[in-house]
Amino acid sequence: MAWRRYCTIMHSQLPTGLHGRITHHRRVGPLALSEIAYPAGLVLARHAHQHGYFCLVLRGGYTETCRSSTTHCKPMTILYRAAGEPHVDHFHDSGGQCAVVEIPNTWLTLVSHGPRKPETAEYQGGPILRLALGLGKELRNWDDASCLAVQGLALEMLAEAARGRAPAAERRRTPWLERCRALLHARFRERLSLEEVARELDVHPGHLVRTFRRQHRCTVGEYVRRLRVDYACRRLAAPGASILEVALDAGFCDQSQFCKTFKRHTGLTPTAFRLMHAR
Repeated sequence: MAWRRYCTIMHSQLPTGLHGRITHHRRVGPLALSEIAYPAGLVLARHAHQHGYFCLVLRGGYTETCRSSTTHCKPMTILYRAAGEPHVDHFHDSGGQCAVVEIPNTWLTLVSHGPRKPETAEYQGGPILRLALGLGKELRNWDDASCLAVQGLALEMLAEAARGRAPAAERRRTPWLERCRALLHARFRERLSLEEVARELDVHPGHLVRTFRRQHRCTVGEYVRRLRVDYACRRLAAPGASILEVALDAGFCDQSQFCKTFKRHTGLTPTAFRLMHAR
């Protein structure tokens, strides 16, 4: 029943009891925070949510199809889905566990005006991951200050999502940026130089730096560090590897550098993150 209140089902009504099990739930004014566990192989038929929401994948994963676009959501992926967009979710063989914060439409006016509003997007690392982990921490360790903290974190997430949008005309003018993003995602664990990246893309290094920062609101180096931290999060969530092994495998020079960077991006030390995930 809680899930029926959480989203608006369109076209076909899903069977009762197959919408996931809510393990934690809090409401802060108009905001709704939930941690939800989904069984393996669950398929949520075409549906849409009344309000926009951020979804952080904690464990497992799922594939989401919206129109002709498909998004593969793995651990530490954050998806923002705008209100009213019909989509289909298919959970993988390991099922999934997600932390969700539902953002009422009225809150969008607090951080955006006119056309510059958050749109459906997938995030890997960066400020939004740090803020989402902060929401999860508040949900699991609730106290008298949590209501204020949750509202602030949610507003910051909306602001980051709105600020990170690049105008459609700019995206069309710079198709090589998508090739740049693909290259960084494929080789973030290597020691890449800016000149090497620019040469691969056949653009001037200065033009690469300016255009990349304008669209992604960070440098190429900062983007690579985010990818490394995101990779490290997934490795830390799985048992076995030591923190040093994770650090070196993610592309960091040593454990000290890794721990500093990890805490700056997530707000947690690698050890604290691993313990939180285990709980």
